[in-house]
Amino acid sequence: MIAQLKLNCFDLMPSLVAFGHRWGIGSDDLAVPAALEAAASATWLFWFGRRLYNICNGLPVAPWATAVKWLFTGATALYSCNMVLLGSIIHTSFLGTIINPGPRRKISYLLKVKLLYEGATIGLSLGAVHLVYFPYLPAATPKHIVGTVHGVAHGIWCVTAISSLVLWHILNPNKRKACLNPDGEKPRPGNLVRSNSVQYTLTDVWKERFNTLGKFLDIEGHPALNKVGQLFAEYLQETSDLDLVTTDMIAALMILVKDQDERFSQIAQNCQKPSFTQPQLAQSPQKWMNISEAAHYMKYAAGSYGWPMYIWSSPLALWGLGKVLLHSRYLPRSLPDNVQGDNLLMANTTVIKMVTGLSDKDLVLVSFHNKLFEVPFYVALDHEKKSVVVAIRGTLSWEDILTDLSAFDNKSVEVDGFSDVSAHEGMYFAAQYIMSQLLGTDARGQHQQQGLLDRALKTLDGDVAKDYDLVIVGHSLGAGVAGVLALLMKSHHYYGPRFRCFAYSPPGGLMSLSASRYVESCVCSVVLGDDIVPRIGLINLHDLKVKMLSIVRDLDLPKHKIFQGWFRNLLNRTLGVSEVDLVYTKDKHSWSGKPDEESMVINFKRSLQKSIDWSRQKIEDRDHMYLPGCVMYVEQDKDNRYTSTFVPVNCYLFGEIILSKTIISDHTPWAVLRALRTLDQQT
Repeated sequence: MIAQLKLNCFDLMPSLVAFGHRWGIGSDDLAVPAALEAAASATWLFWFGRRLYNICNGLPVAPWATAVKWLFTGATALYSCNMVLLGSIIHTSFLGTIINPGPRRKISYLLKVKLLYEGATIGLSLGAVHLVYFPYLPAATPKHIVGTVHGVAHGIWCVTAISSLVLWHILNPNKRKACLNPDGEKPRPGNLVRSNSVQYTLTDVWKERFNTLGKFLDIEGHPALNKVGQLFAEYLQETSDLDLVTTDMIAALMILVKDQDERFSQIAQNCQKPSFTQPQLAQSPQKWMNISEAAHYMKYAAGSYGWPMYIWSSPLALWGLGKVLLHSRYLPRSLPDNVQGDNLLMANTTVIKMVTGLSDKDLVLVSFHNKLFEVPFYVALDHEKKSVVVAIRGTLSWEDILTDLSAFDNKSVEVDGFSDVSAHEGMYFAAQYIMSQLLGTDARGQHQQQGLLDRALKTLDGDVAKDYDLVIVGHSLGAGVAGVLALLMKSHHYYGPRFRCFAYSPPGGLMSLSASRYVESCVCSVVLGDDIVPRIGLINLHDLKVKMLSIVRDLDLPKHKIFQGWFRNLLNRTLGVSEVDLVYTKDKHSWSGKPDEESMVINFKRSLQKSIDWSRQKIEDRDHMYLPGCVMYVEQDKDNRYTSTFVPVNCYLFGEIILSKTIISDHTPWAVLRALRTLDQQT
């Protein structure tokens, strides 16, 4: 049975198996921590060991002095043995490849020896504690000897405590049992062994996790939490049984980035695009879809984030905070009637006025009320452009994140003349909430009270109000909600024909192609560079998973060589030297002529292929979802000049997640605002 257990452990995956558990690191990940500990041990032997040697030579002949000598000698011997042990761990960790952990079988035995070593160090520290804290050393003992013994004891205890915390942290909680369930069988796909007698499905585990989060948000038991858990479980359904460690996926990402750069460079040079890049815009962009208008209304979307994002974007955070406090009201007795959910300093409202240049009388309503599917927004009057602006905030809270993740189902929308019109479920509910506030209607669309739009227009003279249009703007989550809101309001008898929408950096997977075509005349999406959010739909995530697992499946290369190649390329780019390939071909596989290792690799690849096929099936089963309306794509060329062009929503630029160093920075609202203003000045 023991032999069978060991065989099954190595048949499953290359993650580390030791002490009857499967760990959250790979057996080839131990080289770095072992090298760091070896460096610390070498430093101790070189510096502290010499000092101990001098102390021991000056000790008198006495029982306590003999005990101190034995303590110091034992510590030196243990650290010397530790150096040899760590060297063996480093050497063994470098053997084999990502998909062939067979040559690293002995790592578990070395870790057992390491555990014995840790026990010896604990025993040594107990001896040091006995010498220091018990009346064993005479009162006349030199203080430097007592201090040295004291330092040895506490140093060993600190190292032991830190090592224990690290080991507990890297233990994979989803796969505590190494290989077999209590019945002696391999866990079925999609199941996690959580105790000696109970199995929970992966869906149950993720539902439990999100319901736990719901307790802190006062939404425990909300149906959306179960759907979000179901979404995570679907994405990780087959991957959870692989036990892929984090560094395996990082290595795959490094190779994928290199391959992606080469592929996109070739497309740019040859001006050749795949077949799915051929679709054109269904209709020409409207005249109002220009850089000047986009730059003007972006300030409203940026201001909606309030003081946290404003301070984060400031060159000096303290300077940004100082400006906010300087313009804020100091502890008013209560908030004005047109401000909801702000703090007493009204710091968020202050930032809105600072960024947009609006006055108090221009703000019809500022709402920072934030719950699940109820996102903050504000309504303002823009007299310069003669428009009523509705600005919707992006993701800035746990409730917003759950709204983003509520994408397991799509919500169908009935539109005359269009079929298969659907939208992201979470953002659909958020758009319904804002529409009810704007129009003063209930969930069934029945008029209940004066809406915010009517209130805004009533502040104007009757003849002037007729000249004001409705403009809906938002960034990130706010852009997604704004796009769906446009989908719902386009057919409105009064506001439908006279509203526009700017969706800045909208999330991918937002609405069906027919829905995007339906709002193409009233929605302008703005995407900057390699921003990851407009490309992060469910299908693209499954596609990324397929590509990464395919790389791991075909990669017969030590992980450390991939990391070395990546750091070497990073240095070469800095020095202007040509880069090297991260992957090279070999004449034969690392397992050639070794039947036991070949069997492990075959089982490993079979498990990977199963997960790849699962994700490919999900790509086929799920409906493709796109960005809303016309897409204005803004990018920066090699000369640091911004350019813009209109591209279809099913363009190749959004067909996959682009991995680059600007995928996060290109998404920030202030980066989008800066790019649009710079481009407006250029033109």
